[in-house]
Amino acid sequence: MSDLDIVRAWKDEEFRLSLTDDQRAMLPSHPAGPIELDEELELDSAKRPKTRFCITLPISNCCTP
Repeated sequence: MSDLDIVRAWKDEEFRLSLTDDQRAMLPSHPAGPIELDEELELDSAKRPKTRFCITLPISNCCTP
């Protein structure tokens, strides 16, 4: 399998699924490693309120002739 095919298999799920079991077994691990999300952490962060910051400047200091 060429380097181009390996990278494509890492990036393109449809292409990866089209490979035979033997071809998939020959794929090296993705250099970034596996991605595992913690469901509880994801849910906790979704519940947190979003913080917004607002900066106001006095108009008198703005664009004075």
